[in-house]
Amino acid sequence: MRRLASPALLLLALAACRESPSSSPSRPPSGTNAAPEAPKATALGGPELVELAAGGAHVCARRASGEVLCWGSNQSGQLGWTGARESSTPKPVTGLAGATRIVAGHDHSCALLSSGQVSCWGDNSSGQLGDGRGRPGSRSAAPVAVRGLVDAVSLAAGDQHTCALRKTGGVLCWGGNQDGQTGNAGRAVWVAPVVVEGLRDAVALSAGRAHTCALDRDRQALCWGAGERGQLGDGGRRDRPTPAVLAGLGKVKSIEAAGDQTCALRPQGDVACWGAFGDGAAELRATPGGIGGLRGVSALAGGSNHTCAQLGSGRALCWGENREGQLGDGSTVDRSAPVPVAGLQGVRDLALGEAFSCALTDSGVLCWGSADGSVLGPLPPPPEDDGSLRVVKGVDKAAGISAGDGFTCAHLEGGGALCWGRNDRGQLGGGSSGGGGTTPVVVGKVDEVVELDAGHAHACARRKSGQVYCWGANTSGQLGDGGRRDRGVAGPVAGLADAVQVDAGGEHTCARRQNGSVVCWGKGASGQLGHGKLEDSPKPARVNGLSGAVEVVAGGEHTCARAPSGIAVCWGANTAGQLGDGAGAATIGKPQSSPVQVKKINDAAGLALGIDHTCTRRSNGAAACWGAGANGALGAGTANDWTMRVPVKDVNTAVTIASGERHVCALSPGGVISCWGDNGAGQLGQAPRTIQRTPVIGQRIADAVELAAGADHTCARTSDGDVLCWGSNEHGQLGAIEVSRALAPVAIAGL
Repeated sequence: MRRLASPALLLLALAACRESPSSSPSRPPSGTNAAPEAPKATALGGPELVELAAGGAHVCARRASGEVLCWGSNQSGQLGWTGARESSTPKPVTGLAGATRIVAGHDHSCALLSSGQVSCWGDNSSGQLGDGRGRPGSRSAAPVAVRGLVDAVSLAAGDQHTCALRKTGGVLCWGGNQDGQTGNAGRAVWVAPVVVEGLRDAVALSAGRAHTCALDRDRQALCWGAGERGQLGDGGRRDRPTPAVLAGLGKVKSIEAAGDQTCALRPQGDVACWGAFGDGAAELRATPGGIGGLRGVSALAGGSNHTCAQLGSGRALCWGENREGQLGDGSTVDRSAPVPVAGLQGVRDLALGEAFSCALTDSGVLCWGSADGSVLGPLPPPPEDDGSLRVVKGVDKAAGISAGDGFTCAHLEGGGALCWGRNDRGQLGGGSSGGGGTTPVVVGKVDEVVELDAGHAHACARRKSGQVYCWGANTSGQLGDGGRRDRGVAGPVAGLADAVQVDAGGEHTCARRQNGSVVCWGKGASGQLGHGKLEDSPKPARVNGLSGAVEVVAGGEHTCARAPSGIAVCWGANTAGQLGDGAGAATIGKPQSSPVQVKKINDAAGLALGIDHTCTRRSNGAAACWGAGANGALGAGTANDWTMRVPVKDVNTAVTIASGERHVCALSPGGVISCWGDNGAGQLGQAPRTIQRTPVIGQRIADAVELAAGADHTCARTSDGDVLCWGSNEHGQLGAIEVSRALAPVAIAGL
């Protein structure tokens, strides 16, 4: 989004040579992996394309002829034409000709014309188009002339401000000025150009989110604007509305401001950076520091929280945040040191956006990272069952999620409920059995849903009133209506009107009541109902001797509950030690029809049960499991069964935990999702379909707040209410395919 102006000597010679390309800022969402292979670009770009500029979620490309084409998000008209809110296909900017340079802000774009005039289009809510008409809500999809500017030689664009370098060496800026980024402290917004005070001999410009930098005639760097993250490089953390020379940096070949950081390319080809390198305060640097491993750099490009260096060899190296794969190395792991972009060669220009990157190469334009706004073009669907992340279409504002065997459900903020995937037993709740698929179905006959949980082939919802409604398979009475017939629509559980939690297991269901007691119904042959008998109950039966529970969770054929003190109790099948009571050879395999205490656990903060294993998140963020180890579900590196807890390796900061039938996932701060166990369908979020006996990082979804694990798939809910799933899609349980990121470069067609 940030564009650098050309160097001094070249400007004085009136040559149109560029320094470094653009970039952009802001927060990244959650996405889908495309295979990290070397790009297969076709020669669509050819030598005619000469420049790229990237905004928040859009890209523009300039031809040598002066034509400009844009694609991606168009919600503010930043593509330069009216119509669709986004476009995966590059289209020419309406009525624009003779462009010699382009830049992009978060939601606006600008072009320098051969006449020295500047035209801008897109969002104008902060006056960033410079036509004097900016105001809240203002925008223009057609290019408008920047007022009074006729002698510009270069441009730079920040989030909501724009600057121009004049032939005289002076600088004009316009747009948002809350942090002093326009270099003139008179107003919070400038809707037309104003002079940057104290700067008369500039030869290059670049703009970050809310700060601006320039090079003077002596190749010294000066910065102004927002400084709270050290991006001004003066050793402080304060905003400054006037330019000041960075002491100790020396002469600079080019400068690149982006997001809340700044980088300088020095004459020797090495790089120094300062400001924010990610979201954490520990990653702030208030004075310039070298970036190791970089030599032979010819240009820099910066994004919101990542940076790339173009090498003289035609390769590119990137570092920084990588949650959406914007570094192009085939992973979503953040990198503090530069890593090569997979398969990228012949680079002639780079442009970085909010959470994506693009390169102009000898063979065309390639982009990678977040596909938000269709900025990566029409991506092909990923292979089935490879661990790729998919955004579920048709689910908005989810308040909770749950996953069963081949189906997934969500309850919404408005109190409704949706299910998708397998429906052979009516488990989608839409009124029939059979069919099913990727399209979410409205669960009928129930409203005011505040909680929903899916079992093996049935699901139950708790209403605001405390009633519980269930639907789907009912062979063992797990719907709690007193019968044993499957039901395709939700119906009330008999005699239960004060539930505060509900949880569905294999063929049984349990609910916690207001008084802390627990009732269960359905299959009871293994003692999983806890009512002292090894028999089914099609209506709720109270669990023996249990009161004051704060959580109850149902597994395959066993159940566990947690007390406020952190003590856990379990009952039901104990074939592999899943009750955690330390059963010896004489008692292992004997079902327990009443609760028994889990040994060596007194700090449980959350429970997760599979077919024949149990896990807990401990109060310190660690995890422990017990029971069957054959499928790796204990996460301790063992294939043996354990009748008492064993610690899960390398999980120390879990905030929530979820278990499928034979796999487990834990969510840690920063959206890191670690999974272990069976991976036959990619449910761990990784392509290798092998059992993982210790945790592997499968997905990283920055704003994830909840996990749900089914038989062979896993889902996450974000703070915005989006649902993303991965693993098996045999029955459509991942929802309709919507690829939302590429971890390695993909070719942009139509240029």
